[in-house]
Amino acid sequence: MSGSAWLIAIGFAIAAGGWLLHRDRAAMPETALRLPAEVLQVEQRTIASADTTETLFAPRVHFRRPDGREVVFVADTWTHVPQHRPGDQVHVLVDDHAGRIILDSASSAWGPLALFVGTGLLLAAIGVVRLFTRS
Repeated sequence: MSGSAWLIAIGFAIAAGGWLLHRDRAAMPETALRLPAEVLQVEQRTIASADTTETLFAPRVHFRRPDGREVVFVADTWTHVPQHRPGDQVHVLVDDHAGRIILDSASSAWGPLALFVGTGLLLAAIGVVRLFTRS
């Protein structure tokens, strides 16, 4: 298989994986328990490469489950600009069946879809362009 065909195949695989991840998250508002929570602090992660350094932010959130247990977790959606501040009141979606907890927010629900599907389609498009420009 040529390099262009590999790019197309990998691109569509990434996009499909992003769609499957989103499909599970999209169902969470109907199936998961929605609980009030509070942002304790904003975590910071610095990623450095050879030519750039970028800082990403995600909230550390605290909430109490209906059985009284306290849970603290860091949201899985990291952004370039802090979306929350300590003390902010938010809601979490808790899906015990899937073993997943996410913030009840647009970025948590739609961010992974945009990232994976967008990246996958971009790679596939590059592969298509390379395939047709060589012909």
